[in-house]
Amino acid sequence: MGKKFVLDQEDSTAAGGNPRGNQSVDLQMSRSNANEIAGNTQAVVLGGSGNKATAVQSVVVGGQNNSAGALQSFIGGGNLNTTSGGTESTIVGGTLNNMTGTYGFIGGGLQNTVSSTHSVVSGGQGNTASTNTHATVVGGQSNTASGPRAIVLGGGSNTSSGTDSIAGVNGSIASGTWAIALGYQNLSNATASFSSGREAYAIGAGAIAMGNGNPVALNTNAIAIGSSSRAEQVNSVALGGGSVSSMYNQFSILGAGGVGQASDLKSYRIASLLTGGTTMLSLDGSGVSYFIVPSSNNQAYNVQVNWVAVVTAITGTATGISVGDVITSVDLLGFKRVGGTSSASAHTSAATKLMVTTPAAYAACAINYTAGASQEMLLTFTGPTFVGGGSVTMSIVAKVEITQVLWT
Repeated sequence: MGKKFVLDQEDSTAAGGNPRGNQSVDLQMSRSNANEIAGNTQAVVLGGSGNKATAVQSVVVGGQNNSAGALQSFIGGGNLNTTSGGTESTIVGGTLNNMTGTYGFIGGGLQNTVSSTHSVVSGGQGNTASTNTHATVVGGQSNTASGPRAIVLGGGSNTSSGTDSIAGVNGSIASGTWAIALGYQNLSNATASFSSGREAYAIGAGAIAMGNGNPVALNTNAIAIGSSSRAEQVNSVALGGGSVSSMYNQFSILGAGGVGQASDLKSYRIASLLTGGTTMLSLDGSGVSYFIVPSSNNQAYNVQVNWVAVVTAITGTATGISVGDVITSVDLLGFKRVGGTSSASAHTSAATKLMVTTPAAYAACAINYTAGASQEMLLTFTGPTFVGGGSVTMSIVAKVEITQVLWT
């Protein structure tokens, strides 16, 4: 029979209960069924009513109708709480909480669930820490933390499913690795993306979307701030979005959008050029991808480009060219996409040559603006002319300021 500490006579009835486990402690004196006991080795039920500890070294301190069914699990009290698969797991209290995660913790609340290892739900109602390890829900209602080390801070109906992601407030989703979504129905679904405000969407890696009503950052390192702003390009910044109207929905993903906005982009390139050589600038510096592309038909741009080009190296002989020669310009042009076809106007410029030993070599230097086959706006830089058969390495950076209007 072994040693045990039992107040009632073990008679296999609801009054006395079934035989207790070896070296168990059962001080509970109220039960509805004979199995509501400290029924396993070194199990403990200290009080309350209808509680049972069915796993080895499991403990129920008190409360009502609680069941500690996992090895070395602990239930402090409350009502109808269950540990069924989580070794060394803990439920402090509350009602209808369910623990199946090893080393998991539920502080209390109602109908909370922890099913992943080393995970926590501090309290609230209907919250879940599931799927992966070290997930945390601080509180609130109907929140889910399912990514490794994912966190939901509180609020309602938020989901944090990306690795090391954070969500909170109301209906926000952080599904990208290291993503953060805080506010009302915001989305951060890319690596290191951030959204806050109302219906803000950070879609690109490292993107930021902030504001009240559909700011959207679509591309890598894009930033959209303000109502209906839309940062479509790599490294772009979009501020504001104009008036909000259900008619103008081109700037939105899940709701109404704006009629216009202003954006700042950086297009750049480092290239080795022969005399009079050309190279394309792009938002990622590759010259082969991530050009400036209108997202839809019926868009018009007023474009101002502030650019600077500098000679950083010379290979061979380039007569009249020196490392450190600089040329700058401010270009103005129009760009539009109508009926699926884009076009650029002739541009005006005001070039200022600095530190150029032979200005004539740089007379042809310029950026030309055309529409590409994919209706993108292409920036093509033409380098200096020289003799000697060598090549020059040039670094070119252009700040592209766009004032944008769209219509239906």
